[in-house]
Formats: sequence, structure tokens, C-alpha cells
Amino acid sequence: MATNGDLPSDDEFSQPGSPPGEHLDETEQAEDTNQPLKSSLKANTGSAAIPEPAVTRPPLPEQPDPKDLDISSLTPLTDYIIARQATINIGTIGHVAHGKSTVVKAISGVQTVRFKNELERNITIKLGYANAKIYKCDSPECPRPTCYRSFKSEKEVDPPCERDGCTGTYRLLRHVSFVDCPGHDILMSTMLSGAAVMDAALLLIAGNETCPQPQTSEHLAAIEIMKLNHIIILQNKVDLMKEDNAATHHESILKFIKGTVADGSLSFPSPPN
Repeated sequence: MATNGDLPSDDEFSQPGSPPGEHLDETEQAEDTNQPLKSSLKANTGSAAIPEPAVTRPPLPEQPDPKDLDISSLTPLTDYIIARQATINIGTIGHVAHGKSTVVKAISGVQTVRFKNELERNITIKLGYANAKIYKCDSPECPRPTCYRSFKSEKEVDPPCERDGCTGTYRLLRHVSFVDCPGHDILMSTMLSGAAVMDAALLLIAGNETCPQPQTSEHLAAIEIMKLNHIIILQNKVDLMKEDNAATHHESILKFIKGTVADGSLSFPSPPN
């Protein structure tokens, strides 16, 4: 007998001296054993399922047979390899809010700030990743810098040039992967994790702040420890400055990198996005 509010057991529903379930007649037992269980979910018969569109991939260069492949001839610039995957890792480093994630999005079209806590604070907290294909028009009449274009990783290999009046074709030069590092001081360990996989670094220095800022110095020291020698310095946010102030700021950048691993590296201002 159930007590203290407990639910009675199945045995207590049966007649005394009889096994459980014997009080049911034969018809009820047959219905109980043969009838399939009904789903608690209602069938959605009002609308038909909409088929998902087929994903189309651009054609890729034919790969040689592995038996005939000369491994020693493969490089990070082999055409049928860079058509399929990124072969160079470029880290974006620098002080917090100097525009690292914005530059990556401008080049790759990928938003690396994607987690909820990052979007709420509008800062990079975890390492962000984005791939981009770099092209150059094969027409000699296509002037620099408009002959260069970058697209997302899924772009076809040889698209037509998008400059008005140009009949050339974009040729794939590089397929790069960006490692977007956080710039906040408490996230230095995350930046060091990203530096371990970098082949090159893009050091961003905002022109609307004095140079160097704390994490500008720390990130440069980190890649120097990692023995990273391929560095490009990008003077960012110059559109917020007057021309003479931008020139003075650029001189402070050259003074800052003198004697470091970045000494002699290419340094130039970024165009407005």
C-alpha cells in the first residue's frame, strides 16, 4: 500500500492473489500489446518540407596522380594546392582597438569577432581565423593597385577582372589564413598561442594614439621571441589624422622599431575602409 503520498506500484492495481495485469480482460491486453505507441509530437502536415539548395563549388585545378607526384617539387605556392587550402598563416597583432579585426574583415570578408561575449564588448577575446585568396589581374593594362583583389576562400580560381573596361583574368597568387589575435593585456597568453603558428605578422599601429602603446611593444617582443622575421607594419586609422600629424606619427613608428626584429620592415598607411 502506498503511504506518505507515494504513487502506488503496478502490483497494487492487480487483484489479490493474481499476477499483475490479470484483471485486464483479453481484449484490453491484446490492444495494449499490439497498439503502437503514439508520438507526443504532432505531425506537421500543414506545410511541405523545403529542400535545401545544393551547394555548388567552383572547379579546381586537376591534381596529379599521387603515384606520379614529386613531393620535392611542392611549395606553398603550387597552384593546385593553394586553390584548395591556405598555405601561409599571417597573424594580426598590436594594441587593443587598433583595428586588427576590421582589417582582417576588409581583406577576407570574414568577421572574426563572433562569440557572444566578444560582440557584447566589441573586442577580440579568442583567436579568430579567416582565409582569403589574393589575386592579380594578368592584363598589363590593369594598373596597380587596382589589379590586386582579395576574396573569400571559396572564390573560383580564375575569375574575370572586375575593373571597368578590363578584359583580363584574375590569377591566384596566394591563399592565406589570418590568425586574429586579441590586443588586451590580460589576453597575452592567447596571443602567444597564436604566434606559435604564424609564418608572418601584420603589426597594426593606430595613428590616432601615440606610438608605442603597451601591447604594441609586448606583441613585437613576443614575435621576436618566436623568431618571426616576416613582418609588415600597417599605420592604421590615418583617415582620422591630418597629413602632417600622420607623417610625424610615421616617424615615431620608425623610431620605435629601430633595433628590433621589425627594423627595416615594410611600413605604410592603410587606406580608408
